[in-house]
Amino acid sequence: MKDLLQLSNEEMNEFENEINIDPNVLKIPAALCVHRHDIVNQIQQRLNNISRKHRFDKQSTQAWSNILKEKGYDTLFEIINTSEADEKANGSKKELLMVAWVAPWQKKDINLDSTHKTCVSFLSDHGDCYLFSLVTRSDITNKGCPVAFFITNSESSFTISRWLSWLKFEYGFYPKRIMIDCSVTEMDAILSTFGTEVQVLVCHWHIRRAWEKKVKQIKSSISTADSKALRKKAHVYLSSLMYAKNPEEFDTIYIISLSWIRRCELNERRKKRHQTAYELDDDTAVEYISIVDAQKICVKSFKKENIYYEIAVREGVLHSCTCPDFYFNRILCKHIFLCNRVRDIPLHRVGISRSAQPVRPITEAGNDKIEEIRLQELRKNIILKITSSVDMLNRTLLNMTPDQLEECNQATQNLNNILQNVIDPRNAVRKQK
Repeated sequence: MKDLLQLSNEEMNEFENEINIDPNVLKIPAALCVHRHDIVNQIQQRLNNISRKHRFDKQSTQAWSNILKEKGYDTLFEIINTSEADEKANGSKKELLMVAWVAPWQKKDINLDSTHKTCVSFLSDHGDCYLFSLVTRSDITNKGCPVAFFITNSESSFTISRWLSWLKFEYGFYPKRIMIDCSVTEMDAILSTFGTEVQVLVCHWHIRRAWEKKVKQIKSSISTADSKALRKKAHVYLSSLMYAKNPEEFDTIYIISLSWIRRCELNERRKKRHQTAYELDDDTAVEYISIVDAQKICVKSFKKENIYYEIAVREGVLHSCTCPDFYFNRILCKHIFLCNRVRDIPLHRVGISRSAQPVRPITEAGNDKIEEIRLQELRKNIILKITSSVDMLNRTLLNMTPDQLEECNQATQNLNNILQNVIDPRNAVRKQK
């Protein structure tokens, strides 16, 4: 019977048809036949009778919690009604379910792991529940051993932190280090519960998997081979970050990798400019070019009427352009590529420098536009530097001593005061008074 139940529906139907066709098989009236679905239903009913203590999941879970408590287990069973503000942070859930248990033998003896969509929600017909488990290395088997479990319908830092706090205050759970997959939610919950007393380790395999998803999205506009080369280079930098021997080496590799990423972005932008210059038909391309003299060529703007930019020709090569793109980014612009295409004048490949002349559009309104572009670039550079400093500070704070944290806090306050004075100079005047 067990072997028959393991057959697929197609195999069972074929088996039944053969029985019905075979004249040598004794025919049993349909009313007396026991169908395979009847057996499956009986087995399912028996399992439900064993596992379910109530027809509703919520009451059944609470009953199981009480049974485990009578057997010496420590249990946590809570249902919290969330406010409208908290509802948004917890995935629009009006009720947060938290179920946890620890067996007596588990108290004596940690990797934190989450299993998504373990079962349907205990509170409603919609949604899923998540199973969290704490695993530690057993001194007896020298292998992983589960020591605590937690089920919740909300995979948020609040619910995870509540579970860890329960373990912390009920059983004196103060680990030195905890390994997780690569979940920011789990890391926030651990740090909010234990602070910097615990070291959070992130699984290399999960980091690599997350990186791989992003690296696969890298594509070059040139060819498939170029895309593969870029991905290979990205893997080299990421692996170097993962296996850095100390924080100083990590920061150095991080800065070098950012520089490489920016160069890749510039290369892609350069390809787009080249493509723009070659999209024009031959007659239109010629109309865009007008030679002033042997050292100066004027090129019409691609986007605006009555705007021309000057390209300087030095030592027989196209040296610079007065357009905003070349002036601020210092890369070959579409006007230089167009001039190279039409007049076949070589490009200046080495030591590209800013044009000595200011950007000279014909209309005065264009000057205001150039100034706005310059200010935008300045804002981007400031934000980039601040972001880079904040990233480095986040990695450093976890390993700081209390005295170093106090010094850092004071330095942050001083920096904040300086920024306030820059934003509103009247603040400095008030302090002087």
